[in-house]
Amino acid sequence: MTHIYLCGAHSTGKTTLMNNLKSHLRVKFVEEVARNIIHEHGWSSSDFAPKTNPHNFEILTAEILQKQIQLSEEYEHMDTIFERCLDPLVYEELYIGPTTKTKLYDTPGLEQWIQRMRHAIVFLVFPHPECAFDDGVRIPPDSQEQERFTQLLRDKLRLNRIPYDEITMLDMKQRVQFVLEKVRQVKPELIIDV
Repeated sequence: MTHIYLCGAHSTGKTTLMNNLKSHLRVKFVEEVARNIIHEHGWSSSDFAPKTNPHNFEILTAEILQKQIQLSEEYEHMDTIFERCLDPLVYEELYIGPTTKTKLYDTPGLEQWIQRMRHAIVFLVFPHPECAFDDGVRIPPDSQEQERFTQLLRDKLRLNRIPYDEITMLDMKQRVQFVLEKVRQVKPELIIDV
C-alpha cells in the first residue's frame, strides 16, 4: 500500500491542499490530528504556548506524535494520505529545545514509522505569507519561525533518510498538479481521471 504525507509548518496550506486532492485520489484521507487533541483538552492557543506553557506544549506534541504513529499503523494496509509526519519532533526542537527531543524519540513505534516513511511519498510544503493566518487554535504563524521550521523539518527528513519532494509554489492548482504527477509516477491507479 502507498502512504502519502503532506508536511510543513503550520499555516502553509496543507489542509487546503488535502481538500483539493480529495476529488483526484483514490485514498483514505487522514487530516491533521492536532486540532482534535487541542479540542479534547479544551485548550486555546495560549494554553499550550511554548513560551508560557511549555509543559502543555510537550504534552501536546507527544500526544500528536503518538496519534500519528497509531494512525499510520491502523492504515498500514490501505492507500492513505496523511497531513503531517515528523512535525512534532520539529516543533519540540524549535520551541522547547533539544532536551525534550530525546523524550519524543523514545515514543513506541517511532522507528518503525520512520522506516515506513522511507517508502512513502512525502511532500514538504513551503510557507508563503499569503497562507498565514491566526486561526485561534494553533500557534499563531510567524514567518521567521515558519522558515526555521521548514529548514529543521528538511534536516529531519534527510537525517532519517526519508525521500521527499518540495512544494514551493503558492498556486493551489500547481500544488495539486505537482502532487498528482508524483503520485502518478509511483502508483498511477490512485489517480481519479476527471
